[in-house]
Amino acid sequence: MKIAEEVAQIIDRLEKAGYEAYAVGGSVRDALLGREPGDWDVATSASAETVVSLFPRTARIGAKFGIVKVMCGDLAVDVAAYRIDGAYSDCRRPDRVTFTGSLDEDLKRRDFTINAMAYSPIRGFADPFGGREDLAAGLVRAVGDPRQRFREDALRIMRGVRFAAQLGFAIEEGTMEAMAEHSLLLSRISMERIRDEFFRILSAPYADKGLRLCDGLGLFPYILGEGFDFSDKSSRDRLEYLIAGVGDVESDPATRLALLLLCGGTGKAEAAIEKLKLDNATSEALRQAAALTGEVDGLAGREELKDFISLYGYKIYMFCEKLAGIWAMIGPSGHGQPDGDQSGARHQRRLAWLEEIRRAREPVLLADLAVSGRDLLAAGFERGNAMGAVLGRLLEHVHRNPKDNVKELLIRMAVEYAKETHDREKGNNPGRHIL
Repeated sequence: MKIAEEVAQIIDRLEKAGYEAYAVGGSVRDALLGREPGDWDVATSASAETVVSLFPRTARIGAKFGIVKVMCGDLAVDVAAYRIDGAYSDCRRPDRVTFTGSLDEDLKRRDFTINAMAYSPIRGFADPFGGREDLAAGLVRAVGDPRQRFREDALRIMRGVRFAAQLGFAIEEGTMEAMAEHSLLLSRISMERIRDEFFRILSAPYADKGLRLCDGLGLFPYILGEGFDFSDKSSRDRLEYLIAGVGDVESDPATRLALLLLCGGTGKAEAAIEKLKLDNATSEALRQAAALTGEVDGLAGREELKDFISLYGYKIYMFCEKLAGIWAMIGPSGHGQPDGDQSGARHQRRLAWLEEIRRAREPVLLADLAVSGRDLLAAGFERGNAMGAVLGRLLEHVHRNPKDNVKELLIRMAVEYAKETHDREKGNNPGRHIL
């Protein structure tokens, strides 16, 4: 098996010092699959102190677990002492570890057989749990007793789904049963860790398989909240359409998540977004998408399109429009239903309107108006909400009459609007004036 030259050098130095050393875990799995490993890990019979003494550039990153980061050339490799994990009282990390001289004992504590293989250019393969056989069969199988593995670390449930989604593998029957039985333990795992695994599932090449597994194992309530059980027919139908079509959707997890939130319905999205603990920008974009994508799909003309963009901005509009277009492709109207005004046709019309608006340079935003707040101040207006309201009326007017976007005309109209407002409010507030 081909391994990185820097990893081979680390193994060689440890072996020459009298210790065993192997490349282990996901890096071995990926190398056997012909994939470029994202990172490399080495397990060794040497202690962390010994590793530090043997290499000039190191950093202690996990003293409790005997892990040392070794910098070799341009590569940073995690080198860990063989260990046996103790009890996992928090369903995430062992309370204590015991260092051992046995590679098999170290591999025994790992999650899945395809991640419990080791390779050394000097000693060859170590595969005590049949990882290569499962790799060839396309199976995700827990090491040893699957129930024990998931009681130790419930996040392994999400990781198992993620490997299936990334590799296109099936999950072995006993492992699947144990995942379903222990899904409740995910409630003890931090949302950040669950979210990160779920985003990897969403962006995976076989995201449809990942979503199907999340649904079948009952994981969505632990990821998105109790409202996302997809028990009613409408949300169930939407989820089925999404799963069937997600492979045709760009792999950006935010886009795929937005579509999933739309499946659940607008009323449930807010709680799900809060639960996921996303950054502010992503949270706001998803909130707007959940609330406004249906409104975008209902825009009936160029003027309404311009009104929407002026209110929410191009960025929100384009995100909602993208989602509406995707849904038109993968939803009911994208599966051969005869409908003269189906969502796909509406999506294309809106894009055509937008192109016409841009080509004609029609005013859409306040910044596109031929007059500004400064111009109105020069014309005698006072700062405040009244002036903002006048600008809003002017913008609404030029949305419907683009040729009227002329400075002198708009100033005259602004004065007329102000007088109308003054006359209307004069009886209630005789002392009030705008100009």
